Amino acid sequence: MKDFLEKTLGDFNIKTTASKKLFVEKAVIKEFQKNQLIFEAGKKCEFEYFLLKGVLHRYNISDKGHNVTTGFYIAASVITPHIARTNNNKNIFN
Repeated sequence: MKDFLEKTLGDFNIKTTASKKLFVEKAVIKEFQKNQLIFEAGKKCEFEYFLLKGVLHRYNISDKGHNVTTGFYIAASVITPHIARTNNNKNIFN
């Protein structure tokens, strides 16, 4: 996994050995199951995410309770940064 992560970091233009080392030391790699929420609208979450594998569905819930898709992410991509996906430190998306 470390080799995969280092290659992915290089793909994201994180090139120096020191930067990669710091990232690997500080990063937490999590595996999520299908349909598991990573962050939930209205809840606090201050983490940043890279999607290393898989597909992520971003959505809001309409007034009628339906999921309204606002985006998809495919591996390897950066998930919308915390500052752009929150309002008053609470998520605006699921």
